Amino acid sequence: MGTPALKGKYVKAFGERSRSANAAFLRKRIAWRLQARAMGGLSERARRRAEELADEADLRVRAPNPSRRKE
Repeated sequence: MGTPALKGKYVKAFGERSRSANAAFLRKRIAWRLQARAMGGLSERARRRAEELADEADLRVRAPNPSRRKE
């Protein structure tokens, strides 16, 4: 199944559009969300720990721009 079809399945299954245009990622994301819906997703403890790790991390919002590299 190609990206356009996967994006359509995503909207149909979850009622929202996906920003991704990567078919492999969409397959994994759809599978994860369906599994989370069926099994309950992450535990509250796991969610808190993920939030703690994210707060401590130096996260990038966008990928670095190679044209702006300092040499």
